[in-house]
Amino acid sequence: MLKEAIKQIFHNKFLLTAFALVALLPAIYGVIFIGSMWDPYGKVSHLPVAIVNRDKPTIVGSAKVNLGADLVKNLKVDQALDYHFTSEKKAEAGLKKGEYYMVLEVPADFSAGLPKLLSGETKSLDLGYSLSTGRNYIASKMVTTAVTSIENNLNTSLSTTMLSEIFAQIEASEKLQKEVATGQVSQAAAAALMQKSKAATLPDKAQLAHIISPIQLKKTDIAPVPNNGTAMTPYMLAVSLWTGTIVLTTLYDLRKFKRRANPLEMLASKFLVLMPVTFVQGLGIMLSLRVVWGFVPQNMLLTIVVLFATSLAFLSLISFFKLLFGQLGAIIALVFMFLQLSSSGGTYPIVLTSHFYSLVHPWVPMTYAVDALRHTISLGGVPSHDILTLLLFTLIFGGLSLLIYGKNGDKFVAATLKKSNV
Repeated sequence: MLKEAIKQIFHNKFLLTAFALVALLPAIYGVIFIGSMWDPYGKVSHLPVAIVNRDKPTIVGSAKVNLGADLVKNLKVDQALDYHFTSEKKAEAGLKKGEYYMVLEVPADFSAGLPKLLSGETKSLDLGYSLSTGRNYIASKMVTTAVTSIENNLNTSLSTTMLSEIFAQIEASEKLQKEVATGQVSQAAAAALMQKSKAATLPDKAQLAHIISPIQLKKTDIAPVPNNGTAMTPYMLAVSLWTGTIVLTTLYDLRKFKRRANPLEMLASKFLVLMPVTFVQGLGIMLSLRVVWGFVPQNMLLTIVVLFATSLAFLSLISFFKLLFGQLGAIIALVFMFLQLSSSGGTYPIVLTSHFYSLVHPWVPMTYAVDALRHTISLGGVPSHDILTLLLFTLIFGGLSLLIYGKNGDKFVAATLKKSNV
């Protein structure tokens, strides 16, 4: 029997092809998906962030100080991230659109705060940064690490500057005291000297702590998410819908017809049966997340609309694969899912993947499903472009399926009748 089974496989081209593809699926998945996140941390320098420098120079002692300009100069040399030096208005707009993953803003009085810090009038220099965790959870962690590194470098530089200034003042004070003792200055100058001497003293423990760590980071998150699960929900919702649609189109034969009809009627008879099921799949995911994990999107109604549009696009594309390739269509759809997992930007930002995935990114429906769901769940706003693009996928592949029914409708009927007579 084993010999007959092996012989049957090698004499059946479809079965042989299917076995070969299934055997290669893990390798295909590994190469495509793992390859997309092979070295994202090695490409952090590609992550775009905006730097807004509003600082104005000031005088400290006898020296001109411009901390904002010095920071910009150092960042241009450092290039740890893809720094864009721009205006406040452009930076804020870019953060909302996803063009930047962080905005670092140097305030107008940043340098002016240094003399106040030296005199003890203020305890820190505030440096603000904004990010959008709802846009990409992993990217927000990356930029937070980067801004902490900037803070540490600034602390080191400023503490050295401040201590040098303090010791310079003490040295000058001691010199003048000697001049007073030897009668080289007037009585009025001596009085002024005594006032300076009181200020020019070694810092106490409290002052020293502020001198060592003068920078205080002020974080603003324009799209906060409570946890990693919420951040990953847009991606996993899209994957779940794609997987469910593959199973659905495998169980329900899109080529099975007992009589010939016009292509539109054939298409409608299949799609109108499957569409409600795909919608229920989307609603089922939402309900289960709500009941089990307490998940609540920012805009529930719009989330349902996006799931509706996503289901239509996925059903249209997967049905096209099934009609064109028959039973092999399910395997093709699975391989295409691997490609979408890697190129939709669901985990790491697409700029941290290879050039190939960046090219594929705008051409797969999951890209728009994930982005639209991020808006309805965390970012806010109406993702009209994403929804319209998903509907365009539906129309394109629905139209191609219509052409297949028009061309191969008679073959589908003949194959169905042949099976029923066997």
